[in-house]
Amino acid sequence: MGHTNYLLVDDEVRIIDLLQGYVERRIKDANWETAYNGADALKVARGQKFDFIITDFYMPELNGVELIQRIRKSDNPNRQTPIILLSAYNPNLIASHSDEFGHQLDWENVFFMDKPINMTQLDHYLKCCMKLKN
Repeated sequence: MGHTNYLLVDDEVRIIDLLQGYVERRIKDANWETAYNGADALKVARGQKFDFIITDFYMPELNGVELIQRIRKSDNPNRQTPIILLSAYNPNLIASHSDEFGHQLDWENVFFMDKPINMTQLDHYLKCCMKLKN
């Protein structure tokens, strides 16, 4: 079936380590990239197609929603990539969320999770991401 490539984005190294270890135990032959803020994640996402992305909401430079907006509204190879959005802050995410230019955010294939991370919910979302990959 080939390798699974994914991107982990969080400004906390311990969260990156936790997620990487969990995903590695669930998905064999997985390759990952990491970014510690939204701006770096956007650069990585422009250069490589991923099977899914896991990103934090609250980060320096670009938050998770801004990252999703820029990935979805560009010729980025990850425009349709499933994204798991994590947050401890309960951001006000609404279906009609728009960017500074009034463009609607494409929420298709975006899964929201509260922190602390519920591993059962994460496992379910990983399965959804893998189904969308295939």
